[in-house]
Amino acid sequence: MNYIKILAIFTVFLAISLANAQENLKVPLNIKRAYEEGTRSSDGKPGVNYWQNSANYDINIEAKPVLGKFYGEETIEYFNNSPDTLYEIVIRLYQDLIKTTNTRNWEIPKDLLTDGVNISFISVNGKQIDLNSRKEFYRQGTNAFVNLSEHIFPATTAKIIIKWDFVIPENLSVRMGNYFENTFHIAYWYPQISVYDDIDGWDKINYSGTVEFYGDFNNYDVKVKLPNNYAVWATGLLQNPDEVLSVKILDRFKKAKISDEVVNIITKEDYESGKIFREEGKYNFWHFKAENVQDFAFSLSDRFLWDGVNYKTPDGRDVFICAAYRESAKDFYRVAELSKEVIKRLSERFPGIPYPYPAMTAFNGGGGMEFPMMVNDASEEKWASTVHLTSHEITHTYFPFYIGTNEKKYAFMDEGWAVMIPFEMQMELAPGYDPRIRPAAQISMYAGTEYDVPVITPSNIVTYYSTYRNNAYNKPGMAYYYLREALGKSVFDTAMKMYVKMWNGKHPIPYDFFNIFNNETGMNLNWYWQNWFFEVHYADLAIEKVNANNNTAEIEIKNKGGLFVPVHLTLKYDDGSFEEKTIPVTEWEKSKDKITTSILLDGNLKSVSLGASWIPESFPGDNEYIVN
Repeated sequence: MNYIKILAIFTVFLAISLANAQENLKVPLNIKRAYEEGTRSSDGKPGVNYWQNSANYDINIEAKPVLGKFYGEETIEYFNNSPDTLYEIVIRLYQDLIKTTNTRNWEIPKDLLTDGVNISFISVNGKQIDLNSRKEFYRQGTNAFVNLSEHIFPATTAKIIIKWDFVIPENLSVRMGNYFENTFHIAYWYPQISVYDDIDGWDKINYSGTVEFYGDFNNYDVKVKLPNNYAVWATGLLQNPDEVLSVKILDRFKKAKISDEVVNIITKEDYESGKIFREEGKYNFWHFKAENVQDFAFSLSDRFLWDGVNYKTPDGRDVFICAAYRESAKDFYRVAELSKEVIKRLSERFPGIPYPYPAMTAFNGGGGMEFPMMVNDASEEKWASTVHLTSHEITHTYFPFYIGTNEKKYAFMDEGWAVMIPFEMQMELAPGYDPRIRPAAQISMYAGTEYDVPVITPSNIVTYYSTYRNNAYNKPGMAYYYLREALGKSVFDTAMKMYVKMWNGKHPIPYDFFNIFNNETGMNLNWYWQNWFFEVHYADLAIEKVNANNNTAEIEIKNKGGLFVPVHLTLKYDDGSFEEKTIPVTEWEKSKDKITTSILLDGNLKSVSLGASWIPESFPGDNEYIVN
């Protein structure tokens, strides 16, 4: 009986301790309401009352590549799973980014600006919306608002029909684009119902270029009509290859889908000889389906080469991996194989979660951008750059697509992971390349300046690009990396897998992540989250003193800048030899401003120096101590 009482008291004490630890992190009022309403829980897992909305999209799009014009019609079945009655619908019109009258983070030449998306028809549950009446419909930025006379009640479904068209100007390249004659990557192209969630209600954040996206998990059934000399690659799986490919190409396509080795589906010689596509009629209809994804993108070209290969995940599913690329892109001849290696390592090593979708296509358009089951990447001169870009963009499959992060507000929950997760594979697949050096250097450049703001700051209000880049990519990527090295891969990866298990197909916020890691590791890591994500510090370590005896050196390191980074020491001896020792970031929990460490010596100590290329340091001048 005494043991039971003791256990009960300990359980209550632990719960109170964890609650108090979680309260150490500043929680905004809108997020506190989510805890009060039971949609989120203090252990980081979805609450008992968690909900999210979703939709089925049935889309027909006609492409006229020569004109750069696209005509679409969609039927949306929208499920209101929330406890709220919806009095309006918010529709995203991302192509309005290039509308003449809108504001943008990036300068776009005037001759590439357009009138944006032309909406010609909207109906909701059979009622046509008067597009000329501001009481029923109006646009602001990249959003359109439909005021509903007949509201959408909880646990009901709305049927929405929209007709629209838009132009992609030649040479436009903003995450997608019209790259050169008859080659397009089309993204953010259809009127999309915005997210209505438990934190903010409708997402009304304008898309102005820098911050990315946030989507519900939907099902897509898409048919693309275009002239019969074009190929199409898209999110999801092609439903009718036998209707669009010639017998010869279809045979290679089928072979590639089950082959462990890369198959050249369309080659340069095929374009020279013709007979690539079915030639009955002037047009082909490419039909794709994708389930439980946040978005749908597609690419088209009448000249791209096409490679394909299969990968079987550890849980026995097939992934059809493709590369579609221009003949002159020398690196892309290896990208299908590279993509398979990336997916294999993501599935079998870190994060060790089987690739969750049935396809991945690397399209050689421009820049570097991720989409569900697709990446849009430029060709690179150096193989290390190709490895880095390909692995980074494919890693986004997990964050934000499998884990439905709101990139508009929490870019670090998306980009930070895509920076850190591929570190090991990037060094393996591009020997001699160290991807940790650049983010460490960028942190050193901006940390502690006027342009340094807390990572937790909503991404959409960080308008200075270098600050956004540091907060979204560099600081979180290195913070995750240092913590994994300190906790050990087994502990860190177990907590991460629990986070993914709890939140795949859902919309986590930063506190969900922080709290799950606290609970799964059994550690109160709020001291670390506070330092890296909620506060502003810079990296400035200094060797205060060294006391060396015949066999031992006691070294005192002061944290002058306040940022918790690993301590990397290099000990040099009189005979020219040296040794290195790394003290993990978790040592700073014991003493926030000073660490003292004892090291057994291998000789007569000459000097001790601090630092490594993968650790930021704003003031390296006091990083060496000469032993008298």
